[in-house]
Order: sequence, then structure tokens, then C-alpha cells
Amino acid sequence: MEKRVRRKGIEPVIGSVQIHRNGGLFDESSAVIQSDDEEMTDYVTPDFKARINAGEILNNPCNYTRVSSSAGGGSLKLVNKSDPNDIYLSSGSGSITLHEFNTSPVQPIAFETGDRDSYAVSQAKAKALGFLDSSPYKFGEDILELHKTIRYLRNPVGSLVKLGKDFRKQYKRDGARFRRELLNNSSQTWLEYRFALSPLLRSMQSALDAYVKGIPDQAPERITARGTSEVSISDTDEHEYIIGSHASDFYFRSTKYTNYVRAGIMYRVANPIRDASFLLGLRGKDIPEALWAIAPYSFMVDRVTDISGAIRGITALSDPSVEVLAGWTTEKKTTLQKRAFLRQVNSLATATVVPDVFEQKFFEYDRKVWKPTVADVFVPPQLGGLIDSTAKVLDLLALSKGLFSLESNSALKKKLLRL
Repeated sequence: MEKRVRRKGIEPVIGSVQIHRNGGLFDESSAVIQSDDEEMTDYVTPDFKARINAGEILNNPCNYTRVSSSAGGGSLKLVNKSDPNDIYLSSGSGSITLHEFNTSPVQPIAFETGDRDSYAVSQAKAKALGFLDSSPYKFGEDILELHKTIRYLRNPVGSLVKLGKDFRKQYKRDGARFRRELLNNSSQTWLEYRFALSPLLRSMQSALDAYVKGIPDQAPERITARGTSEVSISDTDEHEYIIGSHASDFYFRSTKYTNYVRAGIMYRVANPIRDASFLLGLRGKDIPEALWAIAPYSFMVDRVTDISGAIRGITALSDPSVEVLAGWTTEKKTTLQKRAFLRQVNSLATATVVPDVFEQKFFEYDRKVWKPTVADVFVPPQLGGLIDSTAKVLDLLALSKGLFSLESNSALKKKLLRL
């Protein structure tokens, strides 16, 4: 296997800007207004196709980068306030924004992305391990909580009906008491909808899907488990650059960064026969996750750190019938930066600016070889997982209202603990 580096790009396009004062050349600058460069670093494997066709697994790192930029156009006109005949006027094929950078260089908005990228890679790895030899459906939790389901089905809309009756009874009462009672009942109704009715409907849908699809005959010779994650950051501002004591330049700046992360594990199972226990998630190896799922508030813990996925990953890696053949991670990082000279505020002259945008794009594709271990199933906790959607915020508020209520009546708390 031989390392190989390849490069290609276009010939940079140079543009120039001239500033004329009363018809004579006053200033001039040149800059690259268009460029595009690519570089690929990979490995050459002799007889690649033949070895792949023979069943060999080739798993090599690869890195590709592309850097491009574009600008051009725009104009600047300055008219001396004390002498209207004293005029500065731009011309040429270049970029007025890049010309202004020569005297007032404005740096792009920059982000520190290292920690977020590392977390995204860890998260993708953990998700891939969570899908390693996982069952299509997970009915273990449903069976363990069957008694709760039966109890709920006795009166599935009782909380909603009670909420409506209380609303009618209490609307003429004291406002503070009315709001307190309404909040208590609303919280309980929301929790029953989210953690009793909704899971029941999803389980019914899963049961129907499992019945329609049926039990697969056997597992493929090679299976791939995948996990994904994403980083996205953006910012925009208007930057002021002071020129001496009489003028300021104003620049538009924006930066958007994204990183799409994927992790993959190719594996095979020693016993490829699939049965009902595999389809429904009722194998012995599925029991630990099901037991965790019925623990109080386990679903809230999973939003901070995915314990369910960690249990699945550890169980799969500990299973001697599961053989990991190859692992890898890929990152697709894109940084898009834009800057533009917007206007000038000048106490000595009237400035008229037609902006142009200087755009730079940085792209990197990075593929690394990864050997999965038990340590990869653990992802650092992220409290943001509790509030990253409206429904989750409502869940947290409803649970907090019930658990930290100062009322002496503990009926609501007991109901919450049974969810």
C-alpha cells in the first residue's frame, strides 16, 4: 500500500482597482479575485478491484481538501465636502472590498470548533455501536410495562376530561388558585400524553410493521451499523474599522461552519439465523436495555447521555457471535466566509459605496480508520439535550412542576413516578 498525494487547481484570476482623483491615478492595487485549489491524500492498493471481488476488506484513510475564493466588482466615490470638484473615483476589474483590505484589513469571524468536532465524532461512534446487531423492534420494555399499559387503557382520556371539568368549575374562583389548579392538571395531562398515550400508539404501529414485514430468513453475510452527528455554527456582524480621526469603514462579515460526521462498523454474525426474538427485541442480550428503559426517568437521563445506546453497544461488543470486520469515521467540514466593504462615514467627504462580496469556502473530507472499543460507547453528558426541542422543554417543565411542587398533596408525584 502506497501513500499518494494529488493536487489540481485553476490559474488564479488577478483583478486590479484604480482610484482616480480628478482624472489622475491616485492609488492602485491588485488581488486574486478567483481561485480554486484541490488536494487529495489517499493510498494506492495493488489489485484493488480483484481483491474486493475476492471478498477482502480494504479500509484505508483518505483526506480531501478544496479551497476556493471569489470576488469582483463594486465601486467607491468620494467627494470632498469643502471642494465638490475634488473627486476620488474607483475603476478596474478588481474588488473594491479587497482594495480596502490593503489599508483596513478586516479579519473574518472565526470559530473554535475542536471540542464540538470531537464531541460529534464521539456521538457518531456511540450511535453506530448502539446499532451493532440491534433488533428492528424493541418490545421488551412494552412487556415489562404491560401492567401500566392495562391500567392506562381503563380510562385513556380521563385526564383530559378531568381537565375540562376543572376548567369549567374553577373559572369563577380566585385567579391565583384557578391558575395553580389548571397548571397541575395540565402538567399531568401532558405527561400522560407524552409518556403513556404516545408510546402506546408507537408500540401499536411497530407491532403492525413487524407483522407485515415478518421474520427475515437470515442475516446478510456482512452488515454495516452507522451513526451520524452534526455540528453547525454561524455568526454575522457589521464591523467598524476606524481610519484616523476623520473616517470609519464598515464591513459586513459572516461565517458558517458545518461538520457532518458519520461512523460505520462492518460486522458479521456467527449465527445468521433470524427468529421472532430477534425481530421483536426479546433476545437475552436485549434484556439489560429493557430493564434500564423501565427505570424511573431513564428517558430524561438518555437525553443528557445515551445510556440505552451504551448498554446496547457494550452488550454487542461482549457477544462472541458478533465479529467486527472494520470501522471508520468520516467528517465533511465546510467553512463559508463572506466579507464586504459596505460604506464609509467620513467627516471630510461624502462617500458612495457599491459593495461587492469577497467569499472564501474551505471544504475538507477526512476519513479515518477506527477500531471500536467499549470506551467508545460513552459520550460526555450534554445538558442541552433536555431543551433542544419545544416538546422536550414542555416535558422538563411538566416534570419539574410535579416533582418540586410545594403542595402537601403527593398524588401527582406518585403518578409521575409511575410514568
